[in-house]
Amino acid sequence: PDASLKSVLTNLSNSLETKREVEAATIAGLSNATLRANEDENNWINTTTSLQLVSRLARYHTSVILPHLQSKIIPLVITFVASIRSKISFHALEAAEELIGKCAKQFTDNQFDLCIKRCYDVVGGNNHFLKEPVDKVIMIAVKNNSPQRVLNSISAVAKGSKSRVVKEYTARAIYESLKFAGPERMLREYRDKVLTMT
Repeated sequence: PDASLKSVLTNLSNSLETKREVEAATIAGLSNATLRANEDENNWINTTTSLQLVSRLARYHTSVILPHLQSKIIPLVITFVASIRSKISFHALEAAEELIGKCAKQFTDNQFDLCIKRCYDVVGGNNHFLKEPVDKVIMIAVKNNSPQRVLNSISAVAKGSKSRVVKEYTARAIYESLKFAGPERMLREYRDKVLTMT
C-alpha cells in the first residue's frame, strides 16, 4: 500500500493538464498545484490508473491514505471529477464514491461542497454515461453525511443552476435524504431548508 500511495501522489500531482484544473485543485485545497511538466500524450493512462489505486486504497487501506486525504488526494480527485477526458472523470467519480463512503468526515465542508458541485457539473454536460457514477456519488453522500451537510451542498448548487437535469438531481437527492433520514426527522429538523429548496 505504501508504494501504491507514493505512485498515486506522484502521478496525480503531475496530471493537471489545464490552468482550469490547476485552479480547481488549488480551490479544493491542494497547495503548489502546477501544470504537468511532460508532454506525454498518454499521461491520461497514468491518471486513470492512479485514480483506480485511490479507489482501492480507500476501500482496503484507508489508514494509509488518511494523512494525505485533505491536502492532496481529495483535492485532486475533486478536480478530476469534471475532467475534459471522460475516462479520467469516470475513474475520479469512482474514487470519490469510495472516499465519501469510507472517509466522508475527512472532507472539509468546502471540499464536500466542491465535490457535489463538480458532480452536478458533470450531469449538466453531455456525457450521459457518467450519470450513473454521479448517481452513486450522490447516493453515498446522502448515506454517509448529515442531512444538513447534504442539503446545504445541493441547495447551493441548485440555486445557481437553470439546468433541468441539475434540478432533477436535486429533487432526487432531497427525496433520498428524506427517505434515508426519515420524513418525520427531516421535517422536524430541516423543514425550512427543504421547503426553500422545493
